[in-house]
Amino acid sequence: RLPTVGLSGVDGDLLRVVKRPPWNIDGQEVDFGWVGDVERIEPGMVKVLLEAGFLPVLAPLGVDGEGRIYNVNADTVAGALAGALGAEKLLLVTDSGGLRRDPGAPDSLLSRCDAATYEAGLEEGWIHGGMRVKLHVAFEALGAGVAEVFMLSPDDLAARRRATQVVAVRQKAEG
Repeated sequence: RLPTVGLSGVDGDLLRVVKRPPWNIDGQEVDFGWVGDVERIEPGMVKVLLEAGFLPVLAPLGVDGEGRIYNVNADTVAGALAGALGAEKLLLVTDSGGLRRDPGAPDSLLSRCDAATYEAGLEEGWIHGGMRVKLHVAFEALGAGVAEVFMLSPDDLAARRRATQVVAVRQKAEG
């Protein structure tokens, strides 16, 4: 069991953000308020803690150039930090576990998801909401050099029996 250290992205200027600009959603401008988008990660403090045998637990808050604090999507922070650290693996935890073609049907779990499967799922409508965000983060982490990315439930952290591995290689869509 590792000793933990609680941090936020504000500590040591670890997470620099910019205010999320308004989006046009269904013809209406939506201002996200105090939500930030990752501009850069400074992982030095996290590296020092890891090397000293501590497990950093990071609250997804970031700071802009003016010192204002913003909330940031936790999966986005995890993916960006994994890339900045040169992590070998990124585990994205979700209540539903891995990616399913039908969220209510455990037997529709996909063991792998590549870009073609992701694009097909978006077009067909079975990838949406939080799962869409997690997959976007997964592909960004792979692009940043993380070797393996899995989406899984808390119960599957050790074994990954019901996980979905997100892969960068394009394959025929899994069916």
